[in-house]
Amino acid sequence: MTDPGFSNGVFNIKPTDVLPSLLNATILDGSTQPSNIGVGTPSILLSGASANTPSVAGPCLNVKGTNCSIRGLIVTGFSGTGIALYNGAKSNSIGGYNARERNVISGNMGSGICLSGSNTMRNVIRGNYIGTDTAGTTAVSNSFVGIELNNGASQNTIGGSAGGAGNVISGNSGGGSYETPAPPATWCKAI
Repeated sequence: MTDPGFSNGVFNIKPTDVLPSLLNATILDGSTQPSNIGVGTPSILLSGASANTPSVAGPCLNVKGTNCSIRGLIVTGFSGTGIALYNGAKSNSIGGYNARERNVISGNMGSGICLSGSNTMRNVIRGNYIGTDTAGTTAVSNSFVGIELNNGASQNTIGGSAGGAGNVISGNSGGGSYETPAPPATWCKAI
């Protein structure tokens, strides 16, 4: 590969400022990269290493729309949350059922993934490695928790019983998940 950001089989993208929010039907799909197909390890890395703090104190990827998908990426080294779904984020998908669609969300200064706001609902988080390396065997801690749900986020699904739907959530400094306030029965389905 001749791309100057390509190193050890991974394309490195190092934004220096905040990335634009993902709005309706935006798809970020690293699973189709030839270096990812058949390997099952993401080959596109979004790194906060070159970010000008505090200009990127927010999340690396901020989902504010509906029907967005994020799959096949490594999200690491940001001074905030790795992926955030905020007020009004509905019916979005983070990860997928097969190894190519897996996101690795680790080494961020906030939570790995945060869902926040009473209108943040019907989102699905499946098949990701959160707080680990790309093999899922070594801790690469997010500084808060793996998955944070707060401010009334409801009817979201984390994991699932189908093959490949489970997330590996481990090694995070604040634990696997954080819930505030105490969720109602329909708040979240974690499997």
